[in-house]
Amino acid sequence: MEHGFCKFCGQAYMVDADPEVTEEELNELATAKCGCDGAVHYAWKNSVLAVFAQDLEVVFGKENKEMKDLFADAGEMIMNGKMKALTIKQSDEKTLNLKMKDKGLCITVTEKSKMENISYG
Repeated sequence: MEHGFCKFCGQAYMVDADPEVTEEELNELATAKCGCDGAVHYAWKNSVLAVFAQDLEVVFGKENKEMKDLFADAGEMIMNGKMKALTIKQSDEKTLNLKMKDKGLCITVTEKSKMENISYG
């Protein structure tokens, strides 16, 4: 057993860890045990980002790494309050929107279909 400190309130906690873990890793484990407001918000944010990473795999797959990375960075910025939303209009008439909704990150994909009829008389 080692001890670490909450990153937010400084409370010390005994944590199960290998002897070679870093102080930063000990503090991360201690923060996960803490119930202070900062630690609870931090845990919630990390949880949302973990689920969001899985959603990005579903939406973009393995072949579209650039868009996946862009949306992952934007998701972190939204969660950290640095931006409110991201909207991307792609050349294939898809519009992708990312924003915070109901305390989670929401990706909306809109595909426009256009039908034209031209009649000459």
